[in-house]
Amino acid sequence: MIGINMMGFVRSVLSFLGFLAAIDHVLAQNDVKKINANNVPMFGAPYYHHIPWKEFPEDEGLIADSFREPIVLQPGISIGGQSAKVGVSLVYQLTAGTDSSALCQIMDSSGAVVCSRTFDMDSQHETVTICVTPTAPFSNLVVLCTVSTNNIGCFSEDMTVQVEQRGAVAMKDLSTGDRIMVEPARHDQPPVYQSVYGFGHYHPSVPMEYLQIYTYDSPRTALELSASHLIYAKGHSEPIRADQLQNGDLLLRSSLSDHHRSDYNTTVLYTEIVRIDRANRDGAYLPLTSAGTIVVNGIYTSAYVSISEVAPDIVERLPWFSASEQDLFHWWLAPYRMACLSNNQLCRAVTAFDDEGVLQWLNWGKDLAKFGNRQTPWVQGVGLSVTFAWLLIWIVLEQIFLYRWLQAIMPWLVLASYYAWQRCCCQSPKQTGKSLRQQPPKLKSQ
Repeated sequence: MIGINMMGFVRSVLSFLGFLAAIDHVLAQNDVKKINANNVPMFGAPYYHHIPWKEFPEDEGLIADSFREPIVLQPGISIGGQSAKVGVSLVYQLTAGTDSSALCQIMDSSGAVVCSRTFDMDSQHETVTICVTPTAPFSNLVVLCTVSTNNIGCFSEDMTVQVEQRGAVAMKDLSTGDRIMVEPARHDQPPVYQSVYGFGHYHPSVPMEYLQIYTYDSPRTALELSASHLIYAKGHSEPIRADQLQNGDLLLRSSLSDHHRSDYNTTVLYTEIVRIDRANRDGAYLPLTSAGTIVVNGIYTSAYVSISEVAPDIVERLPWFSASEQDLFHWWLAPYRMACLSNNQLCRAVTAFDDEGVLQWLNWGKDLAKFGNRQTPWVQGVGLSVTFAWLLIWIVLEQIFLYRWLQAIMPWLVLASYYAWQRCCCQSPKQTGKSLRQQPPKLKSQ
């Protein structure tokens, strides 16, 4: 496990070397939101555009005027449902009510897409996401209506993890302190277990929509996780959103799981996705480990979620710092991890979670990301640099706290540094007096 944490620490240090390159990147762009010279999206690729909730009026009514001006969509992923495939103008009607389903239909007379949605105007609805796969040039939007809520990504209650010396345990029965299987530093190593130091989301009855991922090895037992959850897939160096997965994709699996033998394999094992469905469940669970990974139903997944729905620009800036969403989430939790590992009662307090069971520390991080997403690219680059610098302090402290050998050598490193500083930068009073002592004047030659 030293390899896992030290690797993350080294990556976090190296990420700051990308700051100067990031600044050059910002200065080189006149408009980062411009797609091409004609402001027309490229055909055949999904695009999305986020409209903040505050832009909607407080009362119901037709608000098509807000969207009649040309809007350039940004490269991204289609979030839920099916993307529209025609380039037409938009009429968007907002009606009051409690039903959060969307109804889109094509008007034969004008070719316009009328998309009406009913939902409660409350703080949970933060963004209306408009998705499109363009097949022809268009000046206004082609709409797919989805609403992102405040719920953070997680697993359903019946998903199982491998607990050391206990075997498979359901999420609903998991507790802080349980040692569960995580991804090892190398896949030729035996299974690695780490303690659950806390939960990012814990609520037995909150309603959630989950993706059901069926694989070749488990065709009858689905992996149920939220669409925004990060998961490892072949062909991607970092975990991706679960709703980016498709049939035929290969997921990284453990050789020690509910369905496989109790040993480990020296090769990387994959299992193919054969079907993806959706299901509504009550209950949401997101156990956190120091490695930032977790093995659920025998599949390696991240313990974190994507913020691309609420802060797409921030996610877009992360490669400037050689970082990923996995890194960002892991670094942000460093202070909370330190608190939990020093006193796990802090992480069991009810006040640490909101009414929906989401960890407040994660809510604060999301709010900060949303604030940064509204800033200019220059401010975003500087803000990320300052945030990473602050988190780096906590990451260093975490490494010292976790490893006894670092604790043992730290006093010697401090003493050596102090001695070197004294030798290079300071002189004793006696040495100073000697250096300033005047020599007797020389007689001038006649």
